[in-house]
Amino acid sequence: MEILLYLFGPHFDAITTASVRPVRAKLYVSWSRNTNTENFATIGSSLVGSTDILQGQSGSAINEADSFIYVDETDNTIRLEYERVLIEPLGGMAKAMGDIVLDNTDKRFTPDYDASIGTALKPNRPIKIFIGFEVEGQEKLIPIIEGLTTQPKEDKAKRQVRIAVYDFIQGLNEKPQETTIYVDKRSDEIIADILARAGIGTQNYSLDTGLNTIKFAWFEKGQTAGNRIKQICEAEEAVFYQDESGKLRFENRNKYSEAPYNAVAWTIEADDIITWSQGDSSKIINRVIVSGAPRSVKGEAEVWRNGIEEEIVGGGVTTEIWAQFEDPASGITSPVANTDYTVFTGAGGTGSNITSDVTITATSFTKTVKLEVKNDNVATGFVNLLKIRGTPATVDYEFKEIYEDTSSVNDYNEQQKEITNPYIDDRSFAATMAENLVKRHKDPQSELRLSIRGIPQLQLRDQVKVKDQDLDTYTNYRVIRIQGVYEAGKFTQNLTLRKITSNEAL
Repeated sequence: MEILLYLFGPHFDAITTASVRPVRAKLYVSWSRNTNTENFATIGSSLVGSTDILQGQSGSAINEADSFIYVDETDNTIRLEYERVLIEPLGGMAKAMGDIVLDNTDKRFTPDYDASIGTALKPNRPIKIFIGFEVEGQEKLIPIIEGLTTQPKEDKAKRQVRIAVYDFIQGLNEKPQETTIYVDKRSDEIIADILARAGIGTQNYSLDTGLNTIKFAWFEKGQTAGNRIKQICEAEEAVFYQDESGKLRFENRNKYSEAPYNAVAWTIEADDIITWSQGDSSKIINRVIVSGAPRSVKGEAEVWRNGIEEEIVGGGVTTEIWAQFEDPASGITSPVANTDYTVFTGAGGTGSNITSDVTITATSFTKTVKLEVKNDNVATGFVNLLKIRGTPATVDYEFKEIYEDTSSVNDYNEQQKEITNPYIDDRSFAATMAENLVKRHKDPQSELRLSIRGIPQLQLRDQVKVKDQDLDTYTNYRVIRIQGVYEAGKFTQNLTLRKITSNEAL
């Protein structure tokens, strides 16, 4: 993930690996969700992990969550736990979650008992967790997770309250959006628009330049913002996540093959390791099929014609007719009398032509159109012609790109993965994707599962060097899962690490 630029210096690094470590943590909760736009941080005087707000170039908080007023609940904290997992091989969305346990001996967190806190024990409370060390008499803390709480759960017997925590990715996964169409847009451009529609400002995210330019992308009404971003990311093996400080990030697949992300971020020595177990080798993929059916927007054409003669009541009554067609349309032409519809007083085009007394309003939903037909004539009308014109996005061609590694198939039998994503619409891009996936996963990639003394600086996708005390050798791995636990002044992490191969930088 994005490198944390906390320049605490060699003393912080030394304490991270010291035999005795003064571990420190902070927990802040905005029970009231009140905002504060005055208490901005000052370089040189504000402490990292304090309640001062980081200020952006615009003079406002660096992200919306930073503007809340937080209550320090550190003294009531029994346990803090968090987890981040990287989804491989296609990327997508990486979500963080956590769990906190609070001491409720004094009934501070009992609903309605404490006027200032108990009445605010509700879900969706902004929360921040920091972990670090005391360095030369000062607490130096690194943000671990920023997000929202679920409904607190009180254990009266133990006098404890447990609260689950999710980062703001969860909110995107729950936010439905309207039908949207994009033409000739890169992945990052589409994601930026999805975030804007979700009400997220530019200061709250950072997006790499997407590798995939999509000729035609459309999302139906009701799909969530998170689901849309996930599909866009999987179409190019990118990752979308919220970093530890609360910023949303989109990273393309080339990110970690370039400096400084391809360098070792941390060395885990034998003395840092509490337990060591060899995980199952990650799944082999030696044959990949990437399928696609690219669409492009064509010129105006008829996209729908009614197969039945509609009867519409007269006297200014509006009749609703729904049309559904096969291909999505980026635009619908307003229906024109005598061109797109004709209406008579008798069935089958008999009687008087009353088309001029009828107006039709069309509302488009990409693949469906709602037609509101208003008949201002006193007579009942029969619509013997009703069609819709628009600019459809039709399939240009279908492709299926296949790549396999014969040697791997001979050694491990065929291990195939099929990928069908509507936003992979370029044949050469699909061929490259298939080849890269096979080269990265054609051989078993050994995994390590370590329990270590916690390293607050460690992030998903970091490259780490691990000392094997039996072989007296170092091996480079990629962090694909982090579970951290802070309890009773101790901080440990359970890591899942994947061995880095020469094909990782493709």
